[in-house]
Amino acid sequence: MADFIAVKKLGGTDLGWFKSLYHRFSNSNLKGINFNSDVLIDEFYRDLAVIAANNRGRLPVNVTMFGPAAASGYPGIYKLVKSPGSKNWRLNGTLVGDPIGEDHRFDMLQRDDIAVVAFDGRPAPTEILLFLLAAADPVDAPLHAALAQMVAGTRRTMVAIDAATVQRVVDVSRVRGDHPIRLLLADDEIEAALEDAVQGGIRGTRRLQRIRSRRIVTSADIELANREMTRVGAEGEALVDTHLSKLRQAGNIDQYRWTSQTDPYSPYDFEYTAGSAIINYIDVKSTKRGFNEDFHMSMGEVLFAAESECPYFIYRIHGLTDSGCNLSVSSDIRAFARKLRAAHDSIMPGKVTADSFSVPMDTPDIHWDKAITVTAPEVDDEG
Repeated sequence: MADFIAVKKLGGTDLGWFKSLYHRFSNSNLKGINFNSDVLIDEFYRDLAVIAANNRGRLPVNVTMFGPAAASGYPGIYKLVKSPGSKNWRLNGTLVGDPIGEDHRFDMLQRDDIAVVAFDGRPAPTEILLFLLAAADPVDAPLHAALAQMVAGTRRTMVAIDAATVQRVVDVSRVRGDHPIRLLLADDEIEAALEDAVQGGIRGTRRLQRIRSRRIVTSADIELANREMTRVGAEGEALVDTHLSKLRQAGNIDQYRWTSQTDPYSPYDFEYTAGSAIINYIDVKSTKRGFNEDFHMSMGEVLFAAESECPYFIYRIHGLTDSGCNLSVSSDIRAFARKLRAAHDSIMPGKVTADSFSVPMDTPDIHWDKAITVTAPEVDDEG
């Protein structure tokens, strides 16, 4: 999902960015899509001017253009610039020619046609998806008509919208299933596949390969999936901290330590003792999704568990939300880790090694306690 989305009404300068339209529409040497500062800066990227100033006033950005007429993605690298004395920013660079084999692709574009602009990246955009919609094209026309109302009857040529608005417009316009604007819509299957794939999962990777015909995966998608997994992992560990704190207060464990907070390379996340001097190790595996999603173990975690003299448990966080999660605790996995290491060492050729393992939740080598609910602590807003 994009970080920010805007609807932009195209004017002559915007259309002059395209080589085949430059002499027809451009009245100056300016070429590029103009982005209004009251949206780009005031609503999306407040620190963009400072960031750009540290880069000689220009920020390189990956741009993929879709359309008009639902044409497929056309990638390029351009720059976000703000000319001295100009109020607005411009997506600039060389004139945009027609892709190979797509002569006259942009010729149907006219003044007051629409671009939907999706920005990805923080604190500055690193990737832009540009969806060009032509009123003259029957495929684009219903979508164009619905979006054009947002910038009609006003001096504003660019307005911010959100993904829910895109979904409503797509539904009302009955946009066909393969229209690229659907890249901006939530797709649970793709999100699940990305979650698995960015962790090295083969199931997710194979799923993405199967569904590429209906949805490309951009570098922004991957970056977002990685950010989301980092967030989910951190929130999952925080909930385990809450759970262990309550167990200690109730006298069910003696003491515990959140190891990964001070040692991010630790092969486990927590350690605790209960009734003896034996240390118990915990590795937290978190997902927003259901219990049955695979979890992933790094080779470092497998080797540590296989060689450990103390019990090693997986705390599986699933169904994570802002209010809490479900927690399932595994049996001691040391025997399973030794089996993984032995299979790896006996099968892998030469000096080839695997970096991680995808583990299905129903593997017979691991047993799970009945899930419990862990509630997130209430936030004190008064402080």
